Amino acid sequence: MTAPWLPLMLLVVLFVGLAGWIGLRRHDARPVALGAARRQLWLILPRLPPALLAAECALRLLPEGALAQWLGEGSGWRGLALATAVGVGVPGGPAVALPIAWALLSGGAAVSVVVAFVTAWSLIAVHRAMLFEWPLMGASWTLRRMLLSLPLPLLAGAAAGALTQLSGA
Repeated sequence: MTAPWLPLMLLVVLFVGLAGWIGLRRHDARPVALGAARRQLWLILPRLPPALLAAECALRLLPEGALAQWLGEGSGWRGLALATAVGVGVPGGPAVALPIAWALLSGGAAVSVVVAFVTAWSLIAVHRAMLFEWPLMGASWTLRRMLLSLPLPLLAGAAAGALTQLSGA
C-alpha cells in the first residue's frame, strides 16, 4: 500500500515544476495563474468538509452489513452493476462524487466497485448529459455516446478487481 500523502506530493512537485516553467517562459502569466489557482481553491475548499460529512452520515444510515453484502469483495458483477447505476445517477461535481467514493471505500466496498462507481460518474452522469450534451449535441448523439460508454465502468471495475487480486492488496 502506498503512503496516503504520495499522490499529494506528486501533484505538488508537478505544480511547482509547471509554475516554474511558466514563470521562466512568460513572466506576465504568473499573476494570472496564481489568481486563478487562488479562486479555485476558495471555491472548492468550503465544499469538502460538508461533502465528506454528508457521505459519512449517509454511510451510517445503511443497515449493518448491507454495504459489504451489496458492494463488498464478494458482490461480483452485481456489485459492479449497482455501483455503475448509482454512479450514473449521482449529480454534482467531484466535491459530491469523490466523498461518496471515499465513504464507500472506507465502509467496506470493494476497490473494483468504487472504480466502477467513479468511472460511471465520470463518463455517463445523466445530469451532465441532460444539461450540456443533449442541448448542444442532440439526443441521438448523446444517447449513442451514453450507450457505448455503459460497459466501460463494468470493465474498469473488473480490471481493478483483477489487479487487486494480482497484487494481493
